[in-house]
Parts: sequence; C-alpha cells; structure tokens
Amino acid sequence: MARRLGALGVRLAEHEILINLRRDPGIAQQTLARRCFNAKSHISALLTALEARGWVRRAADPNDARARKLFLTPAGERLAARTLAVQIEVAAAMAETVSAKTLADVTTAMGKISERLRVLLDHAD
Repeated sequence: MARRLGALGVRLAEHEILINLRRDPGIAQQTLARRCFNAKSHISALLTALEARGWVRRAADPNDARARKLFLTPAGERLAARTLAVQIEVAAAMAETVSAKTLADVTTAMGKISERLRVLLDHAD
C-alpha cells in the first residue's frame, strides 16, 4: 500500500490523516492524534506539510479559542478519494486470498481489539 500511495505522492501517515478528515470533517487535532496513535507534535508537523501542499485547512473553533478544526480542501478531497481507492483495492486483494469464514473471524477479532483500544484511549485523557 505504501508503494501505491507513494505513486500518488502520499505517505501512509498522510493517507491516514486525509481519510480521517474525509470521514469526520472539522475534528480537532488532538482527536486526530488519538485516532492515528501519534503524538500531537507529529500530527502537527504532518498537518503543516499537508496544509502547505494545499490539501488541508485549519479553521478557528467557535466554541474554543485555543482549538482549530481541521478540514480537507477541494484538492485534499480529490486526493483522499484517490488514496481511499488504493486502500480499498489493496484490502480487496488481501481479502481474496482467504475464505469468507476467515474474514469473518478476522473482523470479529479486530472489532474486539478496536474496542479495547477505544477503552485505553478513553482512559488516557
């Protein structure tokens, strides 16, 4: 996946940010950092680079003067759609190598893992 994203000029960490902003426009940087399991400083540096490339914009949060809401620009939206297509293609290629039952078992296991991570994140603040 990293190689295919690289052909679009995007690193995996940048793809993760683009997809999160596409799924949840206006999220806070702190929320994004938690979702990406990265330090706020690392996310901040990535956002600055994405902003410089014209893919992300930050806007003031009307409810919190200290916070900034994050959005994709139109160019960022187009790029996020392309990187998502890469992700879907790679996931489909991986999935076609195993049975439907195995995929169901993996889905169940990942759901449990995700729930545990959510609990850990909720208690990290």
